[in-house]
Amino acid sequence: MPLSSIDLAAPLVRHAHCDGSVRLGHTLPRDLEPSTLAGWIRLIEGPGVVVCMETAFLLHVGGAGYTPGPVDVVGTGSRLPLERTHTFAFTLAPSEVTTVDGVRATTPERTLVDLARLAPLARAADALIWARPVLNPEAVAQVVAAQRGLHRITRARQLIMALWPEVLG
Repeated sequence: MPLSSIDLAAPLVRHAHCDGSVRLGHTLPRDLEPSTLAGWIRLIEGPGVVVCMETAFLLHVGGAGYTPGPVDVVGTGSRLPLERTHTFAFTLAPSEVTTVDGVRATTPERTLVDLARLAPLARAADALIWARPVLNPEAVAQVVAAQRGLHRITRARQLIMALWPEVLG
């Protein structure tokens, strides 16, 4: 049976926490604060927009070590994509949306599962390593269970099992 990219990356990401100055796949500035990012998003997007993926992750954990890029937003049929945004076609339950510094964002658990599904492998693994000491495993497991049938949820399950087995074990 051939090895998947998840199998090949597992030994690397298992020990990524050993040096706190190393962030997988990143060499970035350390001066972005969540409130600064939130103000920037409010200026670009306006009220009512729900941010997701990398942008939501940065709001939840702070921007230290990450380069700001396009704002990741949940798109709706009535909203045209705006400049400097990356739009995702997600369906969100009201319980999967929270507010951080005045910006509507996916919850930390939903953000983590979406990154595990869709982000590049090193970025998804980095988010999972961050999440282990911070998030409740049962809450993450509930979000994973609720996403049954979503595109690439199997990848998310495999990655979570490799890096945080108590969530789905």
